[in-house]
Amino acid sequence: MAKQASKSFITWLKSEMDKRDWGITVTARKAGLSHPVISDILNLQVQPTFETCVALANAFGVQPDEVMRMANLLPGTDVD
Repeated sequence: MAKQASKSFITWLKSEMDKRDWGITVTARKAGLSHPVISDILNLQVQPTFETCVALANAFGVQPDEVMRMANLLPGTDVD
């Protein structure tokens, strides 16, 4: 079984999507990902990979290390 995304990461992702009025399909397209990747993360099915974090960071215009910390892929964040 794959590790699930943290609740704080999902909250952040939903917030970023809402700010831009992007749905799953638009978010996936802007990040160069498939829509099932975004859907699986939002539904707590999988933890985002480093590559997914970089793609989301680029799409949202934030630093990749910030996204990776929120995803619990780098030290410096609380695990929930």
